Amino acid sequence: MSAVSPPPDRHRPTVKEVAATAGVSVASVSRVLSGSPKFVSDETRTRVLDAAAHLGYSTNVAAQALVTGRAGNIAVLVPDLGNQHFTAMVHAVVRDAGAAGFHTLIGDSSDRVEEELGLAAALLQRADGLIMCSPRCGPPDLGRLLGARKPLVTVNRRFVDLPAVASVETDVLGATREHVEALLASGHQRFAFLGARLASEQNRHRWTLIEQLVRSHGGEVWELPLDDAASGLAEALVTLLGRGCTAVLAANDLTAAEVVAVLRDLSVKVPDDVSVTGFDDTRLAHWLTPRLTTARMHEGRLGAAAWEALVRLLEDPDDVTHVTFDTSAIFRDSTGPAPHPAAHRAS
Repeated sequence: MSAVSPPPDRHRPTVKEVAATAGVSVASVSRVLSGSPKFVSDETRTRVLDAAAHLGYSTNVAAQALVTGRAGNIAVLVPDLGNQHFTAMVHAVVRDAGAAGFHTLIGDSSDRVEEELGLAAALLQRADGLIMCSPRCGPPDLGRLLGARKPLVTVNRRFVDLPAVASVETDVLGATREHVEALLASGHQRFAFLGARLASEQNRHRWTLIEQLVRSHGGEVWELPLDDAASGLAEALVTLLGRGCTAVLAANDLTAAEVVAVLRDLSVKVPDDVSVTGFDDTRLAHWLTPRLTTARMHEGRLGAAAWEALVRLLEDPDDVTHVTFDTSAIFRDSTGPAPHPAAHRAS
């Protein structure tokens, strides 16, 4: 039987109060109460459960809906469920929210800003809070969603002008720098970045860094937005190869896999003729031939942290948190030394 919630006229204990009583962090309390076995010792688990029982805190957050009037649902909105990077994050949210008694509503915006905003508004009508993964909309549009007076957490993007919005993000620039510097050290001088669409803040920052690094070493670099890559990748790659491009950095593993496939059709060898990097270190990076050089994003940790941030906002709307994880470059078989100038080029 779940713990009984205090009557409406009594103060309801919060996660922060449980943490203070147990002498542990809020993150540890969230892990214990969500049933997560990771990073929690038996001693910590016992202290948290004892503190929760002493304060009358319900270990099933959904049970508190009887008092708070909440729906018992939370929502996650992603730009593309076909991308394993996002499905891994959603899985972590669904797992932890389910352990706490919440149902999870899931939306896919198909990478369109208009669809994203419409879905976000619709989901907020049915959910107690919303997690938006890699949102494409700008601050004014996201600010209007706050009119629903529901907690908002963004993943992979922070809106500094909206102090009520919590965030969980990754420092993508560290791994991007590692990729570019390794390729430069291997003799590459002509680069392309696929995926610098203006709606993605992370990709904008990555493109800026790539351009700075390559040009500071006397190289050349071209940018191809993801929309263009999806509709005419073969033609774009032929153009880039004609310019002498020998290194292609893709926004994610899925795009990198498409690049490798098209280059194979063009009889261009990876990495002998062209080096290719992805990003996210999804399972696809391991299955691809050659195995993909990429960057590890720790999607499970991102999803779990997003859920923790949402829980804190549900407990206290002023408890806005911002968490940043590091990324690490993973070098595999899809990158190598720059080819000799006489190497094969697609015609």
